[in-house]
Amino acid sequence: NNTLDDNGGNIPGDGYTRSSISVDYEYNASWSDLSLTDDGEVNITYPFDFRFWGTDYTTSDAFRIGNNGGVLLDGTGDVDYGNLAMNNGSTPNNFLAAFWDDIDDNRGDVRGAIIGTTPNRRVVIAWNDRSHYNNSSSGGFWNLKFYESTNVIEYHYNDLDFGQAASNYGASATIGIRKDASNLDQYSYNTSVGTSPFAIRYTPVTLEDGAGLYVQSGTGTTVENNIFVAKSGDDDYYALKTESGITVSSDYNTYYTGNTN
Repeated sequence: NNTLDDNGGNIPGDGYTRSSISVDYEYNASWSDLSLTDDGEVNITYPFDFRFWGTDYTTSDAFRIGNNGGVLLDGTGDVDYGNLAMNNGSTPNNFLAAFWDDIDDNRGDVRGAIIGTTPNRRVVIAWNDRSHYNNSSSGGFWNLKFYESTNVIEYHYNDLDFGQAASNYGASATIGIRKDASNLDQYSYNTSVGTSPFAIRYTPVTLEDGAGLYVQSGTGTTVENNIFVAKSGDDDYYALKTESGITVSSDYNTYYTGNTN
């Protein structure tokens, strides 16, 4: 069954893989000016359906963009000026921390656009020449993007030199994504990410046809009374199944299979 012992990891389809990609920083002065002031926020209606860690957001919902470098996908809460680690209990849930830091408003702007055509559109938010508190001598340039249909999330960093050593290149920022305390990824926290432009992509982990999840309730070589999850197209099927020939090292491990046939 090509079985992998994941020791209780996330269910496929409800997680992400992170990868490095080529930088494609986008900005146009004709895009919508979000008019964000210091610590300011604005809610924007979703232009297309978007799925994040098992939660579906529709065109009846709104997401919240904060001047301090992040997006709250459920449209509630604050992108506070005081950044935290992604696993901190006070860090917001449903949060895309593209560059969460104390961002000022004395230079540059924050603009947004919907680019492309259905079903391949993307939301692009640009923090363009945006200063760091308190009135830094230069600004940073970065994008947050999320995509229709694929639900991919991307962060693109063109220049993170604010002209002040304490905040340059992510030294006082948080980068990552968070659904809740159990489902998150932290790329960096108060750590320099280097002087070169870079970009990262979060790609949803999808459960392929025929793949499955076993949650075992015994030890030895027989998995008993386990939950079996199979996927066919867009439908999930659940059943109780006993499987022999799987080596089990401890109670209540989680097993992912690439083929349940």
